[in-house]
Formats: sequence, structure tokens, C-alpha cells
Amino acid sequence: MPTNRKNGYVEIKPHWQSKHKILGKYLNACLQFQQKYNNFAYIDSHGGSGKVLLDGKQVDGSPLIAAKQLKNFPCHITEIDEGSYKRLLESCKGISNIYPQNGDCNVLVPRIISSIESWKFCLCFVDPDGLVYHKGGQKYMQLTHETVDHIANSVKSNGPKTELLLNFQAISILRTMGYVEKLPDDDKTPIMEEDINALYGCDDWKSAKNRRGLLDLFIDKRLSSFGYKGSYLVEDNGHPLYYLLYASHSDVGAKIMKDIMGREYGQLLLQEDPIERFYFDN
Repeated sequence: MPTNRKNGYVEIKPHWQSKHKILGKYLNACLQFQQKYNNFAYIDSHGGSGKVLLDGKQVDGSPLIAAKQLKNFPCHITEIDEGSYKRLLESCKGISNIYPQNGDCNVLVPRIISSIESWKFCLCFVDPDGLVYHKGGQKYMQLTHETVDHIANSVKSNGPKTELLLNFQAISILRTMGYVEKLPDDDKTPIMEEDINALYGCDDWKSAKNRRGLLDLFIDKRLSSFGYKGSYLVEDNGHPLYYLLYASHSDVGAKIMKDIMGREYGQLLLQEDPIERFYFDN
């Protein structure tokens, strides 16, 4: 479901708080390393309006959570929607470590990563709300497999050491798959297939049977260069919405994220998954 915007401000639901809480706690852990090594950078690909609306009240969105918590290290924020970008600029006035850019994250994020020194560590928070974004009669992919690959393979290209925290829209993809399977001859079907292919980089998703299958396929196809992967199913009143997907080259980071997600999940798991691939899912 596309993000609701009111006068440019992104309107969020209570379930966003789980996502922001996990991000904030992980950033706090990163801060400990930043204070010692001074080598951290943050990228937010769908920065929204900075300040967001929760029940009509303004609260900090992910760009401000990051910039205020980590204070001195650079926070690169991209936002494609012009109205929300205007609010983002207003929200981050006086915050010197935020560097906002207006445009397509699939163009901007690779450029930003390429501009960051190879000795730095970079957390990429990628938070799309679906597969596509429409602007001025044009369609833009919210996230392409090329952008994911650029993040995942940064180290191989002598770029910074990257980590990924991704809003993976498995439930939205399942709904789109249902439409494709039910109406194979509909004019919209080829376009919908192309949209999913743009994210996966292939059409192997057609063989997936459920949300976990879609998640695992994406991990296997796009995140194989990361040694450690984990996921957290975000729900709203028991209804699954999307996975918060984590990927890292660091075992230390994976242990920290697994602990954070586990505490947020708050339930006993039937099995203890290794840090190489862990799930918090019902």
C-alpha cells in the first residue's frame, strides 16, 4: 500500500514504531564503534519528510532518528517525492550532518556509496512501501536489483563496508502474484511481472509458494555476498505486513541485530537459528 502523505508529511501507522525502534537500537550500537573508530556513514534511501505524522502529531522519522542519535557522522538521505522532500529540508534545518538529495534512489544511492571512503562502514536503510512509485505520469521502481547489488557488493568494488536494513515487501509481492496467476491474460499482468523482475533480477519468484519462499529466494539471489542475514516479520494486529531484512559482512553486527530483533519479537522461538540466517516469524 502506498505511503499516505498529508501536505508532504508522511503519515505513519503504529506498526512503524517496531521498525524505527529496531533501527534506533542498532544505530545506538553502531555509535559505540563510531566513537572509537570515527568511520561510520548512514544512507536512507526513502527518507520521506523527516518529521512524520503519527495520529496527527509530528514525530521523528528515520532520517532524524539517525542524525540526532549519531550526531557527527554523515547521514545521506534521498527522497523522490518533491512534496516530502520539501518537508525533509524543513525538518533537518540546523542539523549539520544530514545531506539530503531529491531524486530516484536507484540513481542516487550507488553514487553516494561510490563517494564514501573504502575504510568506512556504511549502514543502508532501504524503506520502500511497494514496488513502484508514480510521479508526473512516469513510473519509477522503488528499488531495483541493481541497487541492491551495488550495496551488497560494495566491498568487492573497493567501496565501504556495507550493511543493509531493508523493508522487504513480501506480502505486497504475494498479492501481485495472486493477480498475475488469476488473470494471466490481463493487460496489467506483464507489467506487474516486470515490476517484480526488476526487484529480483529474474523471474524465479514465480516458483515461490509463500512469503518465506519469496524472502529466501531474494536472499539467495541478491544477498549471497553477505555472510550474515536475518529477518523480522512486521505485523499489524496479527496481520503480516512485510519483513525487515538485515544483511551484513560482520558477525558482531549480526549478533547485535539478532539480539535486538529477538527482544522486539518478544516470543519464544521453536528453534534457535544461527546468525548466518535467522528468522523472527510466526
